[in-house]
Amino acid sequence: KKYDVIFVFTIKSIIYSFFIRSQNAKYIFLITGLGFLFEKTNSVFIHVLKKILIIFLKYQLKIGDQIFFQNKDDKRLFLKKKILKNDTNVHLINGSGVNLKKFSFKKNTPKIFTVLMISRIIRSKGINDFFETVKILKKKDKNINFIFCGQRNIGVNEYDYSDFIDQIKKLKIKLFIDSLRVDKIIMNSSVVVLPTPYREGVPRSLLEAISSGRPVIGTNVPGVREVVLNKWNGYLIPKNSPNILANCILKLKRNKNDYNRFRYNSRKLAEEKFDVKIVNKFFLSKISKFLTR
Repeated sequence: KKYDVIFVFTIKSIIYSFFIRSQNAKYIFLITGLGFLFEKTNSVFIHVLKKILIIFLKYQLKIGDQIFFQNKDDKRLFLKKKILKNDTNVHLINGSGVNLKKFSFKKNTPKIFTVLMISRIIRSKGINDFFETVKILKKKDKNINFIFCGQRNIGVNEYDYSDFIDQIKKLKIKLFIDSLRVDKIIMNSSVVVLPTPYREGVPRSLLEAISSGRPVIGTNVPGVREVVLNKWNGYLIPKNSPNILANCILKLKRNKNDYNRFRYNSRKLAEEKFDVKIVNKFFLSKISKFLTR
């Protein structure tokens, strides 16, 4: 088939687009995160496979007319590893944006302090660290509730679902799977956490949390630090640090001044940087110029 424009997003899809060819088509690539491709592995087979996939990725990006990254760390890495030769026609975009009306500022908070984690049910999201944090907090403060909201994921990096459910039940965590009303779940939380040890694009869960006026706590990794500004709207913590995560949660619970300041700063950041209208306007301004050449 003949296409005028081929728009591809996510690393996996960009690699697959190697098999799509259309004469004179213009290619737009959106990199939403690096996925498993740049994670460390002890498997020789996986290591070799990744090397091959990176070659495909490098080849595809050469034909990209416009390339968008969601965070500056990913862009810097691609230039450093020479996956990109230069930053011509390469842009930074503030994630996928967030609907400020749907995820409106929630003035009221739960009577019992409630910690929420939102993510796909995969090991690389730091779910084990969340479970460890819950165990620590249950010993230190009995008056905290916990919620997990997510989607089951089958395939690479999946979390054993029976083990996951066992932990949820054992720790008495309220569970929502495949919920269509994440906005309501966030409304019933006090703070949203994401203890992922791996690189993110810009985590949608945290965007929706800050838009709703919730403090956020996340690991100091690419993508997360675009949304969590340390001691301004939440806390950035080292990865694999459930004790530090627990202490930060207790700080927020016990210091109402910081808690309220973080809430309003979160909403301010969402309005100024991540409003989906602003993000879309920037994206369309870039692609419309090059499509009309």
